[in-house]
Amino acid sequence: MKRVLTLPGILLAFLWGDGQSARSGSSFFNLPDAEKILGQTAALTDSFTENRNDAVIYMCTYTASSPEAGTGKLGHLYCMFEQYATAETAKNVYHKLLLANQNMPDLKKAFRYR
Repeated sequence: MKRVLTLPGILLAFLWGDGQSARSGSSFFNLPDAEKILGQTAALTDSFTENRNDAVIYMCTYTASSPEAGTGKLGHLYCMFEQYATAETAKNVYHKLLLANQNMPDLKKAFRYR
């Protein structure tokens, strides 16, 4: 199961499973996904995985291949996936993040279940 929270330019997913095996963040989000969001070809420019207490954290950055025509700005998409051993832990972390960002005007919640 996963819950997804989107903030402008950022995709966060809170995952939980059987507590035995962690899936790579790239198995949930990959280059073709980033290119769809950015609207052009892109490259994975940074990524790492870290084990913290009862969570596996995967962070990555995808960078557009060329600047936007109208603004001249180069697009970046930052992704972070956190996988927890239990659904309860994931729900608690997700709830705290929502509360901390509740006044952000573009905050969107999306729930997806696998």
